[in-house]
Amino acid sequence: MNQGLYEELVTKLINYKINELDKDTFQIKKTSIDKAEASQLLSQHIGKVIK
Repeated sequence: MNQGLYEELVTKLINYKINELDKDTFQIKKTSIDKAEASQLLSQHIGKVIK
């Protein structure tokens, strides 16, 4: 998927922050998701934050 400059910067920042986390405290699992699944997960997350 081609990303714009903004998306690329956000992705790099998220990766940087994840790599800074203490591996003994946090368990991080990365998996690939498709575009439809990404929008569903994002909307679920935003919905929880708004509540």
